[in-house]
Amino acid sequence: MSPLEWMRVARQLQTQFDVPLGSAWDVSRVYSFDVAPANAISYLLGKLRSAIRQELPSVRVLTTAVDPNLGFTGSSYRSANWQQWMSITARPYLYVDGLYASPRQLRNRFGGANLAQLSAENRAHRFEQSRFRLLDSVIFCSRVRGETEQVAAGEYRLLRR
Repeated sequence: MSPLEWMRVARQLQTQFDVPLGSAWDVSRVYSFDVAPANAISYLLGKLRSAIRQELPSVRVLTTAVDPNLGFTGSSYRSANWQQWMSITARPYLYVDGLYASPRQLRNRFGGANLAQLSAENRAHRFEQSRFRLLDSVIFCSRVRGETEQVAAGEYRLLRR
Protein backbone atom coordinates (compact mmCIF):
# COMPACT_ATOMS: atom_id res chain seq x y z
CA MET A 1 0.00 0.00 0.00
CA SER A 2 1.00 3.54 -0.63
CA PRO A 3 -0.60 6.94 -1.14
CA LEU A 4 -2.32 7.06 -4.53
CA GLU A 5 0.09 8.61 -7.03
CA TRP A 6 -2.05 8.12 -10.14
CA MET A 7 -3.30 11.69 -10.55
CA ARG A 8 -5.78 10.88 -13.30
CA VAL A 9 -7.56 8.46 -10.95
CA ALA A 10 -7.20 10.83 -7.97
CA ARG A 11 -8.81 13.70 -9.91
CA GLN A 12 -11.69 11.46 -11.00
CA LEU A 13 -12.21 10.35 -7.39
CA GLN A 14 -12.34 13.99 -6.37
CA THR A 15 -14.70 15.05 -9.16
CA GLN A 16 -17.10 12.12 -9.19
CA PHE A 17 -16.97 10.83 -5.60
CA ASP A 18 -15.96 13.89 -3.53
CA VAL A 19 -12.71 12.25 -2.35
CA PRO A 20 -10.20 15.00 -1.48
CA LEU A 21 -6.82 14.81 -3.20
CA GLY A 22 -4.32 13.04 -0.98
CA SER A 23 -6.93 11.02 0.92
CA ALA A 24 -6.86 7.91 -1.28
CA TRP A 25 -4.36 5.08 -0.88
CA ASP A 26 -3.54 2.39 -3.41
CA VAL A 27 -3.30 -1.34 -2.77
CA SER A 28 -0.66 -2.05 -5.38
CA ARG A 29 0.21 -5.72 -4.83
CA VAL A 30 -1.81 -8.65 -3.52
CA TYR A 31 -0.59 -12.20 -3.83
CA SER A 32 -1.82 -15.55 -2.59
CA PHE A 33 -0.36 -19.04 -2.62
CA ASP A 34 -2.33 -22.09 -3.74
CA VAL A 35 -2.20 -23.42 -0.16
CA ALA A 36 -3.81 -20.28 1.30
CA PRO A 37 -7.22 -20.81 2.89
CA ALA A 38 -10.29 -19.99 0.81
CA ASN A 39 -11.22 -16.31 0.99
CA ALA A 40 -7.82 -15.34 2.44
CA ILE A 41 -7.49 -12.28 0.20
CA SER A 42 -10.99 -10.91 0.84
CA TYR A 43 -10.41 -11.50 4.59
CA LEU A 44 -7.09 -9.64 4.35
CA LEU A 45 -8.75 -6.73 2.53
CA GLY A 46 -11.38 -6.45 5.28
CA LYS A 47 -8.69 -6.41 7.97
CA LEU A 48 -6.70 -3.85 5.98
CA ARG A 49 -9.72 -1.55 5.81
CA SER A 50 -10.16 -1.80 9.60
CA ALA A 51 -6.47 -1.11 10.24
CA ILE A 52 -6.45 1.90 7.93
CA ARG A 53 -9.54 3.30 9.64
CA GLN A 54 -7.70 3.16 13.00
CA GLU A 55 -4.13 4.02 11.98
CA LEU A 56 -4.58 6.51 9.14
CA PRO A 57 -7.70 8.60 9.82
CA SER A 58 -7.06 10.93 6.87
CA VAL A 59 -7.44 8.08 4.36
CA ARG A 60 -10.97 7.97 2.99
CA VAL A 61 -10.74 5.55 0.05
CA LEU A 62 -8.65 2.54 -0.93
CA THR A 63 -8.10 1.86 -4.63
CA THR A 64 -6.57 -0.83 -6.78
CA ALA A 65 -6.18 -1.52 -10.49
CA VAL A 66 -7.03 -4.98 -11.81
CA ASP A 67 -5.49 -6.03 -15.14
CA PRO A 68 -7.75 -8.53 -16.94
CA ASN A 69 -5.01 -9.13 -19.51
CA LEU A 70 -3.12 -11.06 -16.84
CA GLY A 71 -6.16 -13.18 -15.99
CA PHE A 72 -7.31 -11.19 -12.96
CA THR A 73 -11.03 -10.63 -12.44
CA GLY A 74 -11.23 -8.73 -9.16
CA SER A 75 -13.26 -11.47 -7.45
CA SER A 76 -11.45 -11.03 -4.11
CA TYR A 77 -12.18 -7.30 -4.17
CA ARG A 78 -15.85 -7.92 -4.97
CA SER A 79 -16.00 -10.46 -2.13
CA ALA A 80 -14.63 -7.80 0.23
CA ASN A 81 -17.36 -5.38 -0.94
CA TRP A 82 -15.10 -3.21 -3.07
CA GLN A 83 -16.85 -1.65 -6.06
CA GLN A 84 -15.76 -0.96 -9.61
CA TRP A 85 -15.89 2.79 -9.95
CA MET A 86 -14.09 3.30 -13.26
CA SER A 87 -11.74 1.78 -15.80
CA ILE A 88 -8.68 3.09 -17.57
CA THR A 89 -7.43 2.45 -21.06
CA ALA A 90 -4.77 -0.18 -21.36
CA ARG A 91 -1.17 0.80 -21.90
CA PRO A 92 0.91 -1.47 -24.15
CA TYR A 93 3.30 -3.78 -22.36
CA LEU A 94 6.93 -2.74 -22.81
CA TYR A 95 9.91 -5.07 -23.18
CA VAL A 96 13.68 -4.70 -23.02
CA ASP A 97 15.55 -7.60 -24.63
CA GLY A 98 12.37 -9.69 -24.44
CA LEU A 99 11.72 -9.04 -20.72
CA TYR A 100 8.79 -6.98 -19.43
CA ALA A 101 9.67 -3.51 -18.11
CA SER A 102 7.28 -0.94 -16.66
CA PRO A 103 7.56 2.70 -17.79
CA ARG A 104 8.90 3.51 -14.30
CA GLN A 105 11.62 0.86 -14.68
CA LEU A 106 12.56 2.27 -18.11
CA ARG A 107 12.78 5.80 -16.71
CA ASN A 108 14.93 4.62 -13.79
CA ARG A 109 17.23 2.48 -15.92
CA PHE A 110 17.46 4.51 -19.14
CA GLY A 111 16.22 7.99 -18.27
CA GLY A 112 13.00 7.81 -20.29
CA ALA A 113 10.21 5.60 -21.59
CA ASN A 114 9.98 6.68 -25.25
CA LEU A 115 10.84 3.46 -27.09
CA ALA A 116 11.93 5.14 -30.33
CA GLN A 117 14.31 7.41 -28.45
CA LEU A 118 15.58 4.56 -26.26
CA SER A 119 16.21 2.40 -29.33
CA ALA A 120 18.21 5.18 -30.99
CA GLU A 121 20.28 5.88 -27.87
CA ASN A 122 20.81 2.31 -26.64
CA ARG A 123 21.62 0.12 -29.63
CA ALA A 124 22.88 -2.68 -27.38
CA HIS A 125 19.28 -3.31 -26.25
CA ARG A 126 16.09 -4.27 -28.07
CA PHE A 127 13.02 -2.22 -27.05
CA GLU A 128 9.53 -3.41 -28.03
CA GLN A 129 5.91 -2.98 -27.08
CA SER A 130 3.00 -5.40 -27.26
CA ARG A 131 1.12 -5.33 -30.53
CA PHE A 132 -2.19 -6.96 -29.60
CA ARG A 133 -5.28 -5.09 -28.35
CA LEU A 134 -5.41 -5.07 -24.55
CA LEU A 135 -8.46 -4.91 -22.31
CA ASP A 136 -8.88 -1.84 -20.12
CA SER A 137 -7.81 -2.05 -16.48
CA VAL A 138 -10.57 -1.96 -13.86
CA ILE A 139 -10.33 0.42 -10.90
CA PHE A 140 -11.91 -0.99 -7.73
CA CYS A 141 -12.48 1.23 -4.71
CA SER A 142 -13.51 0.85 -1.09
CA ARG A 143 -14.55 3.60 1.27
CA VAL A 144 -12.65 3.27 4.55
CA ARG A 145 -15.72 4.36 6.53
CA GLY A 146 -19.27 3.42 5.66
CA GLU A 147 -20.57 1.61 2.63
CA THR A 148 -18.93 1.91 -0.77
CA GLU A 149 -21.52 3.02 -3.29
CA GLN A 150 -22.07 1.03 -6.45
CA VAL A 151 -21.76 2.49 -9.93
CA ALA A 152 -24.14 0.97 -12.47
CA ALA A 153 -22.39 -1.21 -15.05
CA GLY A 154 -23.13 1.13 -17.96
CA GLU A 155 -22.01 4.23 -16.04
CA TYR A 156 -18.34 3.46 -15.37
CA ARG A 157 -16.09 6.30 -16.48
CA LEU A 158 -13.36 5.25 -18.89
CA LEU A 159 -10.26 7.30 -18.16
CA ARG A 160 -7.64 7.85 -20.86
CA ARG A 161 -3.98 7.53 -20.02
